Amino acid sequence: MLWTSVLSFTLLIVVLGLLAMTGIERGTASYVVLMMDFALAGVLLATVGVVFWRCGYLSDALD
Repeated sequence: MLWTSVLSFTLLIVVLGLLAMTGIERGTASYVVLMMDFALAGVLLATVGVVFWRCGYLSDALD
């Protein structure tokens, strides 16, 4: 349940960030914060992926 909520929160960050990109000029403080959000989302997705891989949740999908 925890990993599902982390994954859904991460996807929400990505979707909201993509929606916000149209109204933000490059080089502004909002742009920097948005890029930090994308970096955080990437780290969270990588963490969830590693945990799923190490716990064997992906073994059925890869076989």
